[in-house]
Amino acid sequence: MPRHLERSASRFSWFMIGIQALSCSVVMAQADEFEYANWDEVPEVIAQNPARFRAILHGGLDEMRRVLILGDSQETCPQGPGKVYIPHLNHQLWHKIGHLGESALMDCSVAGSGQPTADWLRVVTIGQGGPDQSSVAPERMPPGLKVVQSLLPSSGGAQQTGPFVCLMHDGQLTADPWVEARNYMNPDARLSPEVFVYTKPNSGGVGWKCRPTDNPLAWTSVTNSGTFNLDPSDTSTEIASGRGEILDRGDHAYHRIELHGTDPKASVEIAGVRFIDSRKHHGVSIQSFSFPGYTAGSLLNQHGKCGGMLRALDFDMAIVQYGANDALGNGPNTFWERLVAVIDFIRGEIGDPCFPVVLVGDPWRVIPPPYEDSQDMYPAVIERIANDDASVMAVNMRRIFEDRYGWGPATSDHLIDEAHLTPFAQRTVARELVRILWGESELACPLDLTGDGVVDAFDVNECLISWGRTGECGNAADFNGDGFVDASDLNLIFKKMGSCPTRPEISGPEYTSQP
Repeated sequence: MPRHLERSASRFSWFMIGIQALSCSVVMAQADEFEYANWDEVPEVIAQNPARFRAILHGGLDEMRRVLILGDSQETCPQGPGKVYIPHLNHQLWHKIGHLGESALMDCSVAGSGQPTADWLRVVTIGQGGPDQSSVAPERMPPGLKVVQSLLPSSGGAQQTGPFVCLMHDGQLTADPWVEARNYMNPDARLSPEVFVYTKPNSGGVGWKCRPTDNPLAWTSVTNSGTFNLDPSDTSTEIASGRGEILDRGDHAYHRIELHGTDPKASVEIAGVRFIDSRKHHGVSIQSFSFPGYTAGSLLNQHGKCGGMLRALDFDMAIVQYGANDALGNGPNTFWERLVAVIDFIRGEIGDPCFPVVLVGDPWRVIPPPYEDSQDMYPAVIERIANDDASVMAVNMRRIFEDRYGWGPATSDHLIDEAHLTPFAQRTVARELVRILWGESELACPLDLTGDGVVDAFDVNECLISWGRTGECGNAADFNGDGFVDASDLNLIFKKMGSCPTRPEISGPEYTSQP
């Protein structure tokens, strides 16, 4: 059947599904009080303070920056069809900085779809005789996180091994075939593991065994072992964390450790481990807490008590990418209410009312006809939030895809099915997002308020527009951080007039070499 007829048949099937949903009282929200524009009337990027978001990522040149991603299976979830997006987003940010001083948290979930399965720089395996399922309530865990309940392993005992966590520092086995094998983390650096556990009364401790390997699935001998310096029975904090000793991989290719409890009877709730470059601790690390089928309401409805882990991981910024599932029966006002609630939840749990959030809109999807209007207005929803909130940036990926690439209802080559993006389109979302967040300047240039790669009269104008007290959430033009945009900040611009520094591109395969 010709492709345009396939799409027509698909849209008819969606129409029938939509009619059935309506007959089951899944109705659209009442008439919106706010007048939302169509997607093509919304700019590509909306932000009152875009330089703040650039400064966060540029800070990875000197310090560690951690980015939280919340979303569904459309792009953001390594456990779903979005297996390319998260690795490629990490890869693109590594290209900007050239170093990664810390991995994301590696829990015991299955991530990605490589052979064997892997997400970004990780392989985690649990064999027979491994730890039990956690007793931690699901609402206390962020989406997609798998916690295990572990004892001290013993031959013939209740538990014989712990989970094996392998750092794939060179990107091997990552689901994105475009990612070139190279040392994204330095395997010869002074790397140490940092473990995170849920505390509980009478909890056991956490131990580790170093099992370096050439194959993340092969059994290898223990080279050294130890315990983490933390007390999981101290419930004054919900999450406890601690670092282990510097790891030695010997003549093997990869660092790998086995995590386990320290008591044969008192279990410990292990959330995961991340690897730290203790001497060169800078870069940008992406942590995805996303799950297939989720809407913007799922985080609060199913994980409303997960704030302890969000605080413990010490994020610097959040990227929120919901919408594809919300549009099936929810008008723009409902979507607006859900996104505002997500932002308030994140900020409330982290304890920062000005915590920066990036809202990324969905590209066009095949959607039941009764809900097409909602999909068309969703970009205006995130525009509304960014216009009202100086600490929010909104990215209209629908417009970027249609205007820049021609991907939309007329040419849906970006879709692998009715809802999910092809690997090439996932890479495109990652690259466009990094282009927007990083700005045209390739190196940190905080005085470039417009993000055009030059400190000039336009930045002077932006400074003058922001003149005066910065308010609760500050302002990018307050370069010295004294709470005011004034003559001292303006003088800094005059002193640094000219082009921002640039970083030469790191050599690698052409972006278009992989479909």
